[in-house]
Amino acid sequence: MSESLNPTWSVTDYPEPPNQLQIELYRRQSSIRKLRAMFELFELALHQARVGTRWRHPDWNDEEIKLAARQLVTGTILGEKR
Repeated sequence: MSESLNPTWSVTDYPEPPNQLQIELYRRQSSIRKLRAMFELFELALHQARVGTRWRHPDWNDEEIKLAARQLVTGTILGEKR
């Protein structure tokens, strides 16, 4: 858990083009709804990362799982100075 992740994504990384109807629905949403959706997706990503990390490392304690999951999702180590 000592190295931070630096993912680099590109539009070409996705197998299909974006759904235009979905894009239009997102554009019509209020800023508050978009922000709420962002936080919900972030929490979902953290949950999925915790589940996967716990499955791969059943001997790790809750704090180690939490830190590793956050690093996977955010690409940074908590407490790391930049």
